[in-house]
Amino acid sequence: LVAEQTAYLVNDGVKGTDDEAKYVWNEELGGCTAKALFVGRGETEDGIGFVDTISADSGSVGLVLDKTSFYAEAGGQIYDTGIIKSTAGGCTIKIDNVQSYGQFVLHVGEVTQGTLKLGEEVTCGVDYGRRSPVASNHTMTHILNFALKDALITRGDGNAQGQSVDQKGSLVDESKLRFDFSWNGPLTPGQMADVEKLVNDRIDAAIPVRSYVAPLEDAKRISSLRAVFGEVYPDPVRVVSICPEPVSALLQNPTDGKWLDYSVEFCGGTHLTDTSEAVR
Repeated sequence: LVAEQTAYLVNDGVKGTDDEAKYVWNEELGGCTAKALFVGRGETEDGIGFVDTISADSGSVGLVLDKTSFYAEAGGQIYDTGIIKSTAGGCTIKIDNVQSYGQFVLHVGEVTQGTLKLGEEVTCGVDYGRRSPVASNHTMTHILNFALKDALITRGDGNAQGQSVDQKGSLVDESKLRFDFSWNGPLTPGQMADVEKLVNDRIDAAIPVRSYVAPLEDAKRISSLRAVFGEVYPDPVRVVSICPEPVSALLQNPTDGKWLDYSVEFCGGTHLTDTSEAVR
């Protein structure tokens, strides 16, 4: 979708997709309504690409729903995949990509059975087996972010004065994670061993992974917060902590030094329930 398509949806009275259910696990989301069916720019008479019906003959299609449990690719985390079925049972769509365009979530895939009409009710079925390692890798990027600072700065050898370890990017999917960070050179074998030990210690400690939506200015005051430089965060913002205490406790006493022993970040991604769920 580009501006022409999103403007079309807005002008047609289609409301933004409610994707709060992306944080729910191991449940189908029923009662969703197909608000727009897309077959591609230039594929319809008006060139915009929306149609009233899709089938296997439509090729690659996109669905905008009023609500969804699928995670759209964002923040370095890959999209969910799965199945969308019509409630009546006549249509099945295999979803292999999910993207966000402004306020709309577009589910991209192919119809494998039947026909779906605009306005029909559907059920979202996320492939949670695939999402699980994605969530594990995402949680581990948070642990790695914490461990790098702890090993190189907090517990460093004294040569880190004036240095900083800041996240510069990340990529998280079901098979790997990549974490980009700033530092003044390659890590030594000793430093890498220290980071690895810190990560493994956190996994073994079975620390809860919690989330909480808080006012941005309040959340910024948490002493251990690790935010991406230059990133613009929403207000309110979702705070993800890997800490025995709930996020509300961090907000009540944000400057307490004990929070420096734990990971706290702004994040909209999916995560484990606790660190012991990570497989190593």
